[in-house]
Amino acid sequence: MSSTLNDLLPRFADFVAERNIDYIQLFNSDFLLDNNAFDECKIMENINEKFQELGAYDRSLLIIDMDSLCGVNISKSESTMGPTTSFSLSNGKLFNFGIHAINTKIQMTETKEIWIALACKNSYLLNIAKQSLNWRKTPKQIEQDNIEEENNTKVKVCKRCNQKYLEVDNKLGACSYHDGFLFQSSKKPELWTPLEDEVEINSIKADPKVNDLGLKYICCLENVTSQGCKKDKHNQYGYNLTNYYDKFVALKKAKK
Repeated sequence: MSSTLNDLLPRFADFVAERNIDYIQLFNSDFLLDNNAFDECKIMENINEKFQELGAYDRSLLIIDMDSLCGVNISKSESTMGPTTSFSLSNGKLFNFGIHAINTKIQMTETKEIWIALACKNSYLLNIAKQSLNWRKTPKQIEQDNIEEENNTKVKVCKRCNQKYLEVDNKLGACSYHDGFLFQSSKKPELWTPLEDEVEINSIKADPKVNDLGLKYICCLENVTSQGCKKDKHNQYGYNLTNYYDKFVALKKAKK
């Protein structure tokens, strides 16, 4: 679970008392400011020095505030496929140095304990830290991974476009569909009625003369054989056909 440093302070206090910790060091942005560590060389020099101090005590605890030290850049953009969000590390070198130091400095003997704790709120930062450290997963996490893997490799049928797909390949824009109902525009407007029965619609679409029936989608007013006017991911939930009832009523009145 991701947590801020302040969220974890009571737990750190209990741990320090339980393990009889005699040296605590906090790495965060304030630590760098207090030591006038503004350029990369000075930052690494201070961090190396504090890591060496850990080994001088029988029981020591290093707390690394990952959000404060490494940070995450969040970039949002719009495309034809919809909004996208991307993440990147603000300080990748400092992140890599910290991971390397943790992997090489953790020690546990009968006479010496060096504990290192990562405090991290950002889920992106937390996940890449866990991956870099080969973080051991809990039985619950392993079970969840197995469920997700099974879900990703199971063939499904999209409720919107009726295409088969795998969740692992399900990308934004993969599904092209109409989110409105069909109606027979060739009839008089007062006789227009929404076609919502799936069996009836599939039967109509299978008719070789379907283009002669004057069927249109209320969402875009294109004919029944037109390509979907909406793009999204495939899903198992379908869509709400009632969203266009007001438009349908207004269109009937305008055509009378």
